[in-house]
Amino acid sequence: MHMKHILLTFLSCFVLGIGLLAQSPVQIEPADYKGAFAVDLQQTVLLQDPTVVITNTSDTTLALRWELFNLDKPSAWESQVCDPNECYLPIVRSNIDTELGLDAPVVLEPDSSVKISIYIMPNETIGTGRFALDFSLASDPATVIDMATFEVEITSSVVNTYESIRRQDIRVFPNPATDYFELMNSEAVDRVVLYNLVGRQVGTFLAYPGKQYDVANLPSGTYMVALINEDFGTFRTMRLVKRSFRP
Repeated sequence: MHMKHILLTFLSCFVLGIGLLAQSPVQIEPADYKGAFAVDLQQTVLLQDPTVVITNTSDTTLALRWELFNLDKPSAWESQVCDPNECYLPIVRSNIDTELGLDAPVVLEPDSSVKISIYIMPNETIGTGRFALDFSLASDPATVIDMATFEVEITSSVVNTYESIRRQDIRVFPNPATDYFELMNSEAVDRVVLYNLVGRQVGTFLAYPGKQYDVANLPSGTYMVALINEDFGTFRTMRLVKRSFRP
């Protein structure tokens, strides 16, 4: 009985010791970040910055390495990390990377805190992304001591109304056209219909940004380009001149 008590005491101390060794020397708030942003996707550059605060809860100075993981995100999104040392380019996945020649640990004195942010560039794409920042000691980069996760949803703040799409600066180019024409700022356009000057329909196209609309087989002359939104119907009609190519 006495030996059994000793063994139980030893096992309890052993498990407690493992728990203390496994305890992270840092505290991250929030450890699981969730945020939603409604943004104007027409802006050329757009950054959103989920931020966490990391605190040194130990009694020694820490030199930290972080590593960014894109767990799941729209392919158009780019992400980058800003820590107290630097705002890194999207190509940088860690502040200590021998291949990139980086050796810039985040130094934390006891009881001190720093902010670390992930900047997200959605590049005109809505969706939800999940990211993770793993933290380790610079002296032992293979051992993760703590982790922060980020879940970010980006939606469009622009609500289309008939007046809003009617006011958009949509342009037809080239005009005159020979083989094709394109539309600039055409995100609200779902279909394009061509009419001749007597009102006969001579072409119809599904629309998307960057598409080239073929008019190579149309006779030279003036045509009307009807821009159609599925919710509001025809919201603008524009003039297009077709010219045959002459060497």
